[in-house]
Amino acid sequence: MYESFYGLAEKPFALTPDPAFLYLSKRHQNGLTMLQYGLTLTGSITVITGEVGSGKTTLMRHVLRSLDPQFTIGYLTNTHPNIKDLLKWILMAFGLNYRNKDEVELYESLITFIIEQYAENKRTLLIIDEAQNMSPATLEELRMLSNLNAGKDHVLQLVLIGQPELAETLRKPELRQFAQRISVDYHLTPLTQDETTDYIRHRLITAGGDPRLFTKESCQTIHHYAQGIPRLINTLCEMALVYGYADDQKTITPDVVHEVVTYRQRGSVNPYKDRPVSQNQHVRQKTEEKTVVRTKARQQADLPQAAKESTPQRADLPLSPKTIFSPADQARLANDRAATLPVDATAERPLRADAEVDNTTQNRPDAAPPLTAVPAEPPQSSAQRLASIDPRALGRRIAPIRSKSQSET
Repeated sequence: MYESFYGLAEKPFALTPDPAFLYLSKRHQNGLTMLQYGLTLTGSITVITGEVGSGKTTLMRHVLRSLDPQFTIGYLTNTHPNIKDLLKWILMAFGLNYRNKDEVELYESLITFIIEQYAENKRTLLIIDEAQNMSPATLEELRMLSNLNAGKDHVLQLVLIGQPELAETLRKPELRQFAQRISVDYHLTPLTQDETTDYIRHRLITAGGDPRLFTKESCQTIHHYAQGIPRLINTLCEMALVYGYADDQKTITPDVVHEVVTYRQRGSVNPYKDRPVSQNQHVRQKTEEKTVVRTKARQQADLPQAAKESTPQRADLPLSPKTIFSPADQARLANDRAATLPVDATAERPLRADAEVDNTTQNRPDAAPPLTAVPAEPPQSSAQRLASIDPRALGRRIAPIRSKSQSET
């Protein structure tokens, strides 16, 4: 449908397990190593568990493609809780006749077959997929069959593949003998976000397509919805390609992925996680948080500096006969820190250009008339400043201080 539009040789996200598309993440590589090691142990029991769609069956089929010809393999895939006549199912898996035989004849047929394989220097391997469906009684019956031996060797080897419920069943007290026979067990966990991106690109390359068909952001969105489960990743990517093809989009963006999930959420069955916070909203939230942090830091750092800058350098100096301010200095001091200047009771009030006249003070008989600001003048030389001093004003400043000093002496 969309293969030619995107330049693909085949569908890259088919739901059926295909070893050709196997992507070996770190955990899948570990699972493969443990599985291969378990097969080297004669008569062993190997257990591989993982969530639904985590790639257990694909991993097992990959092993079977390169398995040594000395193995005679029986593959049982359709187990269920109420399975009966387990011997018939096992004989069918090995391609043996199981019809019109009672239980003793079925057991004899299986034992004869296994001994014949051992005599031909072959190893009999029984693989049971979806083993979490088997009841404890059925698993115990399976263990009894695995006890068959020839001399010192166990001649039937078992591999059980199932969901996490299988591990829970095997931990039951009545199956402690089975648990003790397990040589290798491994649990497959979901893919990480980076592994999901590599997984999607790996399958696109294997199908002959462009690995950049899905943007990095869309791969991250797919990981959020699918939670790293390969089967859900395949389903979501497959539908995204269909939607992109319908909209004539050459690149799959997060908007296409959101659209697919939104459509699935309308139905009664939705295997995907809730929609994540949009990228723009996420960036906006982070920006607001950083702005608040920067504002608080600036307030804490700048407040002491602002107080320091707003305080005149001569504000803490007492007014003395030798402290003479020019009109420009008086205007500046009046505007900045008039309230903090220590003014003598008989001295002239400092000038405040922006101060309002106090009506209460103005009505008092002894209140001094309000003064206006003196406009700033250009800098003067020392001679000019001395010439501009009013002797009467200077006398009024000096007289109280002189009287005080004479009275003390």
